[in-house]
Amino acid sequence: MDRGITILFILIFVIICASLGALALFMYQSYVAPAPADTTTDQESAALTQSEQQELAKLRQLESDAVSSIMVFGNVSQINGNEITLATKTVNILVPLTTDAKIYTTDKTGKQVETQISSITAGKSIQIAVRLLPTGDMIGYSALIVQ
Repeated sequence: MDRGITILFILIFVIICASLGALALFMYQSYVAPAPADTTTDQESAALTQSEQQELAKLRQLESDAVSSIMVFGNVSQINGNEITLATKTVNILVPLTTDAKIYTTDKTGKQVETQISSITAGKSIQIAVRLLPTGDMIGYSALIVQ
């Protein structure tokens, strides 16, 4: 009789442990955030290292609604219509502006005032608020000429 009770208790203990393990696994999976949807092809993914894939995932977050804008800083090296090339010590960046982009400068009191795109000339320091498009391109929608 004692042997039967012992086996019954062991069986109940094993069932309880398995149930708790299954519950813990379910709870863990519910707290793990799903991986963001990846738009790269299998060939592109195979060509990237794991660290490159992680960096690509971070960059893709910049396309989300959570990021309202990115600021690009530099000196104007060239301007062609609505396309501005900014130069820094290490890189040149071409930033196209939207046709309705707002251009600002500062007056003598330091107050920001709206101006025209013609105020942007080569050699001036500028900061441009850009959005990253789903295509991976940037588009500028606001610029500030830094005096």
